[in-house]
Amino acid sequence: MVHPSLEPYVNAVRAEPEPHPSLVSADERRAAYRESALANRGDPQAVESIREVELALDGRTLRARLYVPLGDESKALVVYFHGGGFIVGDLDTHDALCRRLSSDTRMRFLSVEYRLAPEHPFPAGIDDPSTVSVTCSRTWQSSMTRTSN
Repeated sequence: MVHPSLEPYVNAVRAEPEPHPSLVSADERRAAYRESALANRGDPQAVESIREVELALDGRTLRARLYVPLGDESKALVVYFHGGGFIVGDLDTHDALCRRLSSDTRMRFLSVEYRLAPEHPFPAGIDDPSTVSVTCSRTWQSSMTRTSN
């Protein structure tokens, strides 16, 4: 049994099933994923600010987007890595979700655009989140130490 609110999505998938991923290029998969994500995102949630940032890591720079919610309580920074099986997804495909999460939790969200396969083979998709998490943790701890003194 499918919840009535999900029936349109289920019916659409049944009407036009997707080809097997091995039969479609990464670029085609990304374009289809992006089109679907943007078409189904709804009205964007209001937030205090959104800032595009670059994260300079060892030998690479990653794009990221910082979401600051209305009524920011500065409780924490959530570092967010989008879904997509390390092949599809980007800052824009997960923008609506990050806005909603930031707004609902009243926490800052840093959405990170990590390197995708097949252009960047394993372990790039794992290394980027790991390195970003450690870097953000150190930066956050350092800023909290300076603030409390």
